[in-house]
Amino acid sequence: MNEKKTSRSEPTNDNIKKVLASTFSYYNQFMENTKAFSKEWNYSKSSGWVQKVFDNKKALFYLKLLTNKFLISLTVRENEREILLNDIEIDFHKEQLKQAKKYSEGYAMRFSVTDKESFSGTILFIKKIIVLRKKKEPQPFPSRPITKRRILILPLLFLCYLLFPGCSGGTISMTNDAAFKIFNDKLPSQLEENLSIKEIETNVYLVTHSFPWASNNLVIKFKEGEYLFIDTPYTDEATEQVVQWLSGKDFKKIKITAINTHFHNDRLGGNGYLKKIGAVIYGSDLTVKLLKERGLGNGVLDMLKDSSMQKYYTYWQNVKLTPPDSLFSLKNGLTLSFANESWEVYYPGPGHTQDNIVVYYPKKKILFGGCLIKSMESNSKGFVGDADLTNWYSSAYNVLTKYPDAALVIPGHGKIGGRELITHTMDLVK
Repeated sequence: MNEKKTSRSEPTNDNIKKVLASTFSYYNQFMENTKAFSKEWNYSKSSGWVQKVFDNKKALFYLKLLTNKFLISLTVRENEREILLNDIEIDFHKEQLKQAKKYSEGYAMRFSVTDKESFSGTILFIKKIIVLRKKKEPQPFPSRPITKRRILILPLLFLCYLLFPGCSGGTISMTNDAAFKIFNDKLPSQLEENLSIKEIETNVYLVTHSFPWASNNLVIKFKEGEYLFIDTPYTDEATEQVVQWLSGKDFKKIKITAINTHFHNDRLGGNGYLKKIGAVIYGSDLTVKLLKERGLGNGVLDMLKDSSMQKYYTYWQNVKLTPPDSLFSLKNGLTLSFANESWEVYYPGPGHTQDNIVVYYPKKKILFGGCLIKSMESNSKGFVGDADLTNWYSSAYNVLTKYPDAALVIPGHGKIGGRELITHTMDLVK
């Protein structure tokens, strides 16, 4: 019933109830809301048991059971996408729809149903698609009359199934469907409306949290049940969601080591939760000093005074940020080693802040540039309340020359890319 399942026994209602636990009621409501559509279970080695809900011959959506949650995947057609993006009632999955990968069938999306909020957002989304496609009562999966020719063929098909189980028609047609493929694709899992996690390399996850501005942090699995966090989401609550997602993936309690790349809230806002669960949190001595002196940073609250930002202003006005507890000097830097792998923490000089550092993962040639490095879509320096505009260019240049082999560069905000992000940053700040 999860990724490790190998049994060919079709799931029963009792099996489903046991696996889904608290989310079983949401599953039942999904079945009730789509009772007019034909359904069947299909098995594949890559995904285990997956339930297909038919929209005539095609799939309306696929459903996969996991421990305490279930996944829904579907494809949105081109004309549907435009309508849904402009639908004021849809909010929960709109950001994912904007970034969805396009296949020949449409834009592939995958949702995780874990609680009331994710259930409500997902079922509304599917209802909207049903209305767009049907405009009338859905027809059940069409069946063909049994002819003499079909009667003669049936024994041959049964023999094929016995000798070659993979030749069953349901599995073959399903695995060619984009909505089915994305169960195993490295697409973002939407943990909340404003929080997603995506595997960008094997055991390397990009976490994006918007509170209110989208911000990146990196999570690396270096050993079974053990992870390195490079920065955190903005809040303790979002950080807890990420940890719970990782715990569910490993089916056990996990151990975390973290690094904060500077003192702003988008880098260490989740430290409080990490400290609560016993994580070791590294940061520079200057990061602790600046956090104590400046708090959120010069001018951050001023950016949130607009009425549309009221909930963020209230949150950040009252929150107390937790500093890192394992300190190192910027002059000496830091090298972390786990499971025969290393991560290099490097201070190139001031830029976005006085204390900004970068982290390099040599094995996979991944450079986490944090807020020192801008994304290609950035056309300005961004927030400069604590910046050193005089030295930012030379600090970025130091990163460029220090890591000539970096293949993947992750900025603090925006899309990931290559070393061109570093030269783009230099152009913006010179």
